[in-house]
Amino acid sequence: MDMQHAPFPESALEEVENLLFPSGIPAEGLLELVIILEDYDLSVRGFSELLGFVDRTYGRLSPRGIRSYAQKEDEQVKISEVRSGSYELIIETLANNTEAVTSLVLISLLVKYLPGALESMAASYKDFEEARYTREKRKQLRKQIEEDEKLQSLDKNKQNQLVNYLDYLYERDRKHLKNVGRFSKQSVIDVLIRITNKIR
Repeated sequence: MDMQHAPFPESALEEVENLLFPSGIPAEGLLELVIILEDYDLSVRGFSELLGFVDRTYGRLSPRGIRSYAQKEDEQVKISEVRSGSYELIIETLANNTEAVTSLVLISLLVKYLPGALESMAASYKDFEEARYTREKRKQLRKQIEEDEKLQSLDKNKQNQLVNYLDYLYERDRKHLKNVGRFSKQSVIDVLIRITNKIR
């Protein structure tokens, strides 16, 4: 796949959002991406890699591109709240900001599926076979989507569109994936995406 021309899976993401939010996305309120972490022995380097992955991916999904995103501090993704117990990192956006909602939905799937995708990637990468590396990674992504309770009913065509786009986004950050994945496997308990009634 040409990494510069991966098609944006608009119809697949519309269906994903319908499955995640069956009551619809309200005109008011907030959408929250919540990453729940262990509250002990957090690797500082691994934590920074995870945050960097979220930031770079959000920038790449920006309509104006990552370079413009990097120069405009007010448009950069921010952690809105950190809750203690198990640490909850909360990134929020207005529910009616469709571009930001889609970006956070994609990031939630990328972080959630990364440890599983990396397991298959590690096995195939040892053989230095790029085609097998890509095939195994997509196979594992497809399996995780099929096992995801909320996305099981996504039809095969849209499932393939989503898998190809997630793979594209992983490839754009390949040199960081191993460290992000290791931290996620060790320290990320869960990844949630939800609508709240809070008003900014």
